Amino acid sequence: MQQERTHRSAPQNAARVSVVVVNYNGGELVLDAVRAVLSSTVGVEVHVVDNASNDGSPQQLRNLFADRVNFHLIENRDNLGFARANNQALRRISSDYALLLNPDCLVQPDTIEQMLQILADRPGVGMAGCLVRNPDGTEQLGCRRDLPTPWSSLVRVLNLDKLLPPKPGSDAIGAERPLPAEPVEVQAISGSFMLVRRAALQNVGLMDEGYFLHCEDLDWCAAFRERGWKILFVPSVDVVHYKGTCSNGHQVRVLWYKHKGMARFYRKFLKRYYPFVLSWLVYLGIWARFSALSLAHAPRNLLRRRLRQPVSLDTREPAPGASVSPADQATSPAGSERPSRQAPALGGDRQAELRAAFAGVPVLVTGATGFIGFRLVEALLHLGAQVTVVSRSASKPKRLWPEGAIRIIQADLTRIGSTQDMCRGIGVVFHLASYAHAADARNDEQQRQHGAVTAGGTDAVVTAAVQAGVSRFVFVSSVKAMGEGGDKLLSEDDEPHPESAYGEAKLAAERAVLRAGAEHGLAVTNLRLPMVYGPGNKGNLLRLIAAVDRGLFPPLPPVENRRSMVHVDDVVASMLLVATSPAAAGRTYIVTDGREYSTGYLYAAVRRALGKREPRWHIPMSVLTSGARLGDRLGSVSGYPMPLDSHTLDKLLGSAIYSSQRIRDELGFVPRYSLEDALPAIVAEYLMDFAA
Repeated sequence: MQQERTHRSAPQNAARVSVVVVNYNGGELVLDAVRAVLSSTVGVEVHVVDNASNDGSPQQLRNLFADRVNFHLIENRDNLGFARANNQALRRISSDYALLLNPDCLVQPDTIEQMLQILADRPGVGMAGCLVRNPDGTEQLGCRRDLPTPWSSLVRVLNLDKLLPPKPGSDAIGAERPLPAEPVEVQAISGSFMLVRRAALQNVGLMDEGYFLHCEDLDWCAAFRERGWKILFVPSVDVVHYKGTCSNGHQVRVLWYKHKGMARFYRKFLKRYYPFVLSWLVYLGIWARFSALSLAHAPRNLLRRRLRQPVSLDTREPAPGASVSPADQATSPAGSERPSRQAPALGGDRQAELRAAFAGVPVLVTGATGFIGFRLVEALLHLGAQVTVVSRSASKPKRLWPEGAIRIIQADLTRIGSTQDMCRGIGVVFHLASYAHAADARNDEQQRQHGAVTAGGTDAVVTAAVQAGVSRFVFVSSVKAMGEGGDKLLSEDDEPHPESAYGEAKLAAERAVLRAGAEHGLAVTNLRLPMVYGPGNKGNLLRLIAAVDRGLFPPLPPVENRRSMVHVDDVVASMLLVATSPAAAGRTYIVTDGREYSTGYLYAAVRRALGKREPRWHIPMSVLTSGARLGDRLGSVSGYPMPLDSHTLDKLLGSAIYSSQRIRDELGFVPRYSLEDALPAIVAEYLMDFAA
């Protein structure tokens, strides 16, 4: 007897596409995903298969969509796994196409229509996927890839891919290859968005229910190819995928299913082509990797549980009789990764001044869901501002802030007309949004995105601000707009020489902002930031902490390089300062914490915070330089950057120091934090939330 309950609101209407969403504790995201699909410009029906969620999402789905004739909900009493749940819905569809969509994947109204138009004259294509982006706009690995081979499988399960970058035809995935300009045939696409032709589905059959979680999408792609159906990747259509949101928790169990899926895939599609010994090496690698990762999780999980019990990230206590804002009362919803709710400490001497300046003021923030943007919005809410945030998707802001705390504008800064009215009624604009991929763009598409999003998007936002009569405009730039001066202390007076596509785009954006200010009388300010640290950090510092924690960051030789950094709350304080200072109009400021840090210091400080002993040995400098030269040669031959080359070595051991004397002298800015003070809390947060 099938353990499910089916809810149908009305007889099924005609639809070109049947969308299947498998939900397990998807929370607000699955609601947003369904809303987005139901807003499609083509006829759709939506089948949500719930695998015994306990977060209230099935009830919310019923309450919101029960009256929609094209919405159907299947509620399973047990978690049947991804493949089996998809098959439940696929057996019931009669549309020309089926779209398998993850509950944390958000489409645009015309996404499905664009995909159908591309497939219309390609009858040999049985399955198609689009460009799947992370919430920060970067390409998500795995949305276009090759099927694994025994060698590539062994390389990946043993984590040798960090030392042996893939070559064409060797299971390369995602951004490891340049993004094509036109639709191309690939061997596999991501299971987060799979558009399947019904004729192909009838020919190939349903998903293999022997998989519970992970690898079922690769299996299906392999089955389609064995039957002669092409798989198409469409780069011109994109969706946003909040990867892993609905599978958080039970880490070891997830690892078990993932590695079991790897073994099953190899046994089905590859084992027959290779000798017995090689097969056992592959199996050994799979289960050795599972064992190692499981053992690594055990102490981390224990430490995270211990840390969670006595520690509250919000240490503020309201004064007697004081009221607490809704934002201060908010707690993290199930399955989300909400940063600390603690508002930045802005200095008691300025609290009253800032509150008077921002109370009731309509403020617009782009890039609000990012590391800095989140802290800025928290500070503005604390000061009583009326905050509007701009985001590509409304889902993440809804998870970060309670209903009614902010106003959300859904917009894409690169699309004409998207920014036209966003600044209407706004007094102050804080513009933080930019293309968030690695500053050293690796291909033409990444360089194009830097120009389109960072430079073009900034020009569009500042133009909208001018047209709306905004009074203040603050742009968050980067010291990358200046380049690196080695041991020379750079200031705003030095001629900029950006060394990357990211830096060039930031410099172009700065100039667009200053030009708008000079031509239209808008009070504008640029802030150039070095590496930013603090609570909620997910950038280079977090990657360093993770590498040291996992033993992947070897002890470097003693080196006296120097790099500038700044705490996120000092950044927020500087943004509020320039927004309220008439003297800041038309100016560009560098903001640092006034200290200089070496890579050696960072390494030692992170080890101390993790409770690791100081190593008794160091890699000789000659070994590093020889490895970098070898990496340069291998990279030039293979066409792929190596983990260690001259560029990465310079980033590790080179200096990049900047002076924040101008903002100190002109505006009286004084940083309140140092990395030494902040690092223990950052490491504790990593252990609680990110040590996966």
